[in-house]
Amino acid sequence: MAESNNNTNNNNEMPKVRVVKHFFKTKEDVEADVIKNGFKSRPLTSPVTENELPFHYHPVDIVTYALAGKTYFLTGDGEKLQVEAGDKVIIPAGAPHAEGAVIEQMQYIVSHAGEGKLKGALVMMDPNSDRDSPEVLGSKDGESDINNAKQIKSKL
Repeated sequence: MAESNNNTNNNNEMPKVRVVKHFFKTKEDVEADVIKNGFKSRPLTSPVTENELPFHYHPVDIVTYALAGKTYFLTGDGEKLQVEAGDKVIIPAGAPHAEGAVIEQMQYIVSHAGEGKLKGALVMMDPNSDRDSPEVLGSKDGESDINNAKQIKSKL
């Protein structure tokens, strides 16, 4: 992933989610960055909720662009990253994280590495399961189901 060079340190730690504050001003800025990264993208909405998603990771690199709303992301080491319109969230493959409570409905452009569909890229893997054969969180027919997942209270 073009943005992942600074997401790990030299001690072979897990990749880490990061937020680039005020990264873009227009959808054209987002489209240019998606093209630069060679990713596929589509819009996604997260409705207002007090529930946090459980900690999870994705099988591929994900980059989201917050078009509107307010939320936060929790990182695997407990950091709370505030996210609002104009911010870019970089989620390297394998980085444990959770989307927090959505204070104002989030509208994202979500982009991902690889040729598959977004639904497959956003599958939520249990960070406490075996990395060689990970379990899918909130599984419904082998894919993550957000409504099921928001009922799970997971910890790292």
